[in-house]
Amino acid sequence: MTLAEVSVRSAIREQGAISFETFMDIALYHPECGYYASGPGFGSRGDFHTIAHLDPLFGEILADHFASLLERGTWTASVGVLELGAGSGLLAREIVKAMDRRHPDLNRHIRYWIDEISPVLRNAQREILAGRSNVAWRRLEEWAPGSFHGVVFSNELFDALPCHRVVRRGTGWRELFVDLRDGELAWIEGEPGASLDSELRAAADPLPEGTVLEISTRTRKLMRDLGSRIAAGWVVTIDYGTEREGLWSRSSGEGSLRGFYRHQLYDDPFHRVGEQDLTYNVDFTSLSEAGDEAGLETVQMQTLGGFLESAGVRDRVARVMAETDPALMAARSASLKHLLVPGSLTEHFKVLIQRKRLQPEGSPPLPV
Repeated sequence: MTLAEVSVRSAIREQGAISFETFMDIALYHPECGYYASGPGFGSRGDFHTIAHLDPLFGEILADHFASLLERGTWTASVGVLELGAGSGLLAREIVKAMDRRHPDLNRHIRYWIDEISPVLRNAQREILAGRSNVAWRRLEEWAPGSFHGVVFSNELFDALPCHRVVRRGTGWRELFVDLRDGELAWIEGEPGASLDSELRAAADPLPEGTVLEISTRTRKLMRDLGSRIAAGWVVTIDYGTEREGLWSRSSGEGSLRGFYRHQLYDDPFHRVGEQDLTYNVDFTSLSEAGDEAGLETVQMQTLGGFLESAGVRDRVARVMAETDPALMAARSASLKHLLVPGSLTEHFKVLIQRKRLQPEGSPPLPV
């Protein structure tokens, strides 16, 4: 039994059945035994591949996009890029390198901030970003209201926020809680918590009996925090998921929750608690609505594949192939392929761009 499972069982004995949000919070974020406290594995030697590990070209494309936003904006304060949850730091490194190489004048005047909850990951990020004087770490809650100007960016963050789970019963919903049965972790059904009311109203359309959905109330909280702390700028979100209608129509009825341990997919969240990663499909409709409520206007939503195409990914790949030593190209060709092939990983990810404007009347508009 893992230490995280011991913590889960202790919480159940003290409180009774716990929400899956509480379970996921312990399994992933417990400061001593949660998955992210122990240093999750990324890439071929870890538990899963992330979009951040596709190819350095991905970082270049993001750097160019961020620069286009920052260079065209009208600013009355210092600006920066704030990455929420930078993982291994690899993507941050590629973005910062590309900003320095391709936009040196701009890069001299901005700071790349990282908000990272995991001490283990912060240490890994500091190591991989060593020598980058314009990179610093700061939690989102440390920013005063209306004090941030620039771009807030996240990659595969929202799919790891602890969520609730609900199941369709008759014309209503029941929440799935975690309890102990015969000494083992098990699901039980109960009345949904009041915090789920608004999301369940959105799920009022008829869905088949037994349909399971994941609902993240923390998404709205995070978007409220962003809307409060951003004075002017953009929120760029890349994550696995789709709009609500597509998410529900593709549902197998059992929800989208899944676990990864050493590149093996598990459908049992009670397997190796604290040692496997847990994730689910992001409801981008909910994400957009939460942004609207927080004063963040949705200006663009598309697949990551579409975003890359609009950034000229094919010409960029051709340039990389022409500039790279053929002896080294074989090792990189597979990662470049993922950026190009229709139906690949990039088609299952969405890019959401939201904007907050706080400018005097008559000022030039912030760019899309």
